Formats: sequence, C-alpha cells, structure tokens
Amino acid sequence: MTTANTISTEEILTKLNLDGFFGDDALRYDLVDGTVFNPVQTRQIYLSTDLLRGIYLALKEEAGPAWTAILKNCGRIWGSRVVRNLEREFQYVQQMNPGELPVTAFIALIERYFAAHGWGRAEFDMSLAASHGIVSMRLRNSLLCSVIEDEDGPVDSLIAGILQGIFSHYSGQPLDCAEIASSRQGYQACWFVVSHEDRIGSLPETGDPEKLFAGLKG
Repeated sequence: MTTANTISTEEILTKLNLDGFFGDDALRYDLVDGTVFNPVQTRQIYLSTDLLRGIYLALKEEAGPAWTAILKNCGRIWGSRVVRNLEREFQYVQQMNPGELPVTAFIALIERYFAAHGWGRAEFDMSLAASHGIVSMRLRNSLLCSVIEDEDGPVDSLIAGILQGIFSHYSGQPLDCAEIASSRQGYQACWFVVSHEDRIGSLPETGDPEKLFAGLKG
C-alpha cells in the first residue's frame, strides 16, 4: 500500500469503479451447468446461513471451545486466498496490484469486498496505525452473528482470521487479529484489532471498545 498520491482518494475510487468490479454484471451465469464465474474465471458460490450454522454446530460438537481457533485458522488460510484472487482479478480489470493503491483507496476496496460477499458492513479506522501500529475495524450486520445464536461473546473468529491473512500479506509482517467486542454483547457492531500479537495482548481490557480507542488516541 502506498501512502501518497497526486490525485484525491475520491478521484481514484471513481476511476476504479468498484460498483462495476463487484457488481453482478461482471459475473457470468450458466444455469445449464449450474456455475457462476467472474471475469478471470474464479468460480463463485453462494452459501446459505443454514449451511454455515451446520458447520458451526458440527465444529462445536467435535471440538468444543476449540471451534473458535479452528474457524480462525480457516479464516487465515481463506484470507491468503482472498489476497491471491483479489490481486489476480484486480490486475485483470485495473492493470494494477491492490497493494499499489494509496492506503485510503485500498481500505475502501477491502470494505467493499466485505459488503459484496455478504459478510457485513466493514468500517476501518487507520488513525492509530502510525502511532500505535493498530488497525481497527467495526463490522455491522455480521453474518456470523446472525448465524451463531447460542453464544453470548464474540463469534467472528473466521473474520478475524481473514483480516489476519489479508493484512499480514500487505504489511509484509506476521500480524494477528482479535475480536474485542461483539454485537452479541450488546454493542452496535463487532470490533476487531489488527496488530502484532504482543501489542494486542497488552491492550487494556476496558470492556468498551469506544473507550479503549479513545484512550489510545489520548
């Protein structure tokens, strides 16, 4: 990711045409073969909430509390695949690598990726990146929160793994991601922190993500 550019983020996003990049018009449906492909021949599939709920219940039955660690590891692997597919697709459509974008445009791309794939509305905050090495994200309308109904705490370990995989790749450093608050706990959104593992472990446990980030910003 680059940090500066001679044109504004709005101009860059207009040029990128993310609506066209993620829109249905870019997909090729074959109802005879039962397939959906994007312009670079990556096959697209649609998962129902019932299927995701079944996967969660099976993992919980077989692994107990370790289901969160298993889903996070699956997410980390998935995040690495997201990076490869996104780079291939973006190179085909835009003739550039997503990592060449200014930070604000790159974040807009990832936010749109989450929305286009139905994970929820992602909102990243980069204001602590330079001073504390922390990227935070709020996820509204979390898909997994709507699927996993019998847990009171954070349930988006799969999303945490995806974020870990994406940001580790583009930062060139081994990063971690933790969900520090969930809408299942009464918050308006699920909150995630991406940073080095030791830095995440040293964050104060305020119980309120708004107060946590306000305190870090001073």
